[in-house]
Amino acid sequence: MGRTVTATTRYSTTAIGAGVIAAAIGLPAAACTPAPGRCQSVAFAPQTDWVAADIVATGVSCTTARSVVYASKYVSRNYYSSQGFFCLGHVVYPQGMVYTAWTCATGAKKITWKGY
Repeated sequence: MGRTVTATTRYSTTAIGAGVIAAAIGLPAAACTPAPGRCQSVAFAPQTDWVAADIVATGVSCTTARSVVYASKYVSRNYYSSQGFFCLGHVVYPQGMVYTAWTCATGAKKITWKGY
């Protein structure tokens, strides 16, 4: 009976191995942060255009990123914190639909998105 190894397990092992190697040769931990990943949008209310789109997670899983983003639903100002991340938003007035550009960070971990 063979053992199944998922891509996530291999990625985690690779990331841990890269961290050990980086530490051994003196690179900062941020040098091993995985490349930014795009995450699925978050809908704040069904059948509306109240969404968070273009979510990019750096050094953090999409599950965590989407959870931090969802916490902005309950915010009525341009800053908040969630799960150790401090988040700051600013309103952007393009020629199209107005949105809030958000950035959340803690250490080398970063989440960005557009709130409509």
